[in-house]
Amino acid sequence: MKTKEKSFRIQITLLFLIFFPLMTGMSSCKKDEALDIDITAYQWELKSITINSKEYKKPSGDFHLSDAYILRFENDSILWLNLSTNPGYGVYQIPSRGNIAVTTYSNTTEIAMTDFDYKLLSVFKLMTAYTVKGNTLSFKGNDSEAEFKKK
Repeated sequence: MKTKEKSFRIQITLLFLIFFPLMTGMSSCKKDEALDIDITAYQWELKSITINSKEYKKPSGDFHLSDAYILRFENDSILWLNLSTNPGYGVYQIPSRGNIAVTTYSNTTEIAMTDFDYKLLSVFKLMTAYTVKGNTLSFKGNDSEAEFKKK
């Protein structure tokens, strides 16, 4: 009887030693859901920009434009990102999930642009990649980053 019990315990231990690492490995190999979202289907409000590891928060207060610092995708090639006082639009391409290229961006005038506006434009034109985590959209490129939250 003791031999059967001992044999059963050894079998259970072996099964545990085989299946536990297998199940742990399978659960850690989940598909990257961060890029399953269609970023063009939403509006995104700017939170901050980072240039060479220095973070700049979006200014607070009333702006000339009610939709200042809101990123909107109009269709599969046009986007809008208004600054504090000036409307702005660009032409973009998403060649594959996680990659983006803003080929053109212009605003109506540089009159009354803030220092933050200039910094944002310099970052925005350099974007090459994006990720989405929860409600946060991050664009990255050339030691720069722009972080938006879903509106």
